[in-house]
Amino acid sequence: MTLFLVSPKISENSFRVYYKRLVDRGMAKRKAIGHVCGKIAKFLYSCLKNNEPYDPFKHASKMGVILDGDKVKLKIPSNLEVYERQADELADDDVL
Repeated sequence: MTLFLVSPKISENSFRVYYKRLVDRGMAKRKAIGHVCGKIAKFLYSCLKNNEPYDPFKHASKMGVILDGDKVKLKIPSNLEVYERQADELADDDVL
């Protein structure tokens, strides 16, 4: 499922943006796939536990990305220090 979601053959999505962000930071691709798998598992668990349907905008926001029509973009503040702090918080966040 994760390999399908990060594949360039389908439309842009939050998981692919998250994967690219991890790889761009220097994480090995296999390890980044594992992190995306963890995010998917947490997301599925949260939806099932709370009996909530998938909300792509809420989900994207929790992953630190913005959905703009059919495009998905990273939320990047102008201050790099703030960006790094937000990225660390997103990595430690248990809720998708």
